[in-house]
Amino acid sequence: MSAIMNTPAKPFAWVDWMIQEREKQGMSQADLSRKSRLTRTTISDYEKRIRPNPSVKALGQISEALGYPPQLPSHAGRLDQIRSGL
Repeated sequence: MSAIMNTPAKPFAWVDWMIQEREKQGMSQADLSRKSRLTRTTISDYEKRIRPNPSVKALGQISEALGYPPQLPSHAGRLDQIRSGL
């Protein structure tokens, strides 16, 4: 667990995760917007990396809209390590 805690996350890893999950589930930005209760512009701005610091609430809403626990995006930069048990 300490290896995970000491590994810096890539700054926009959560965005990469969001896009990958959205596309894997066949969702458009508009679909994700509706399910997360965020505007489509907000989702688009996140994906374009225009808004670098989303709120914890927004991250939770996105995570839940994609079918994951609300705290998951905070770990998105380390998902591979978490999955491999490092």
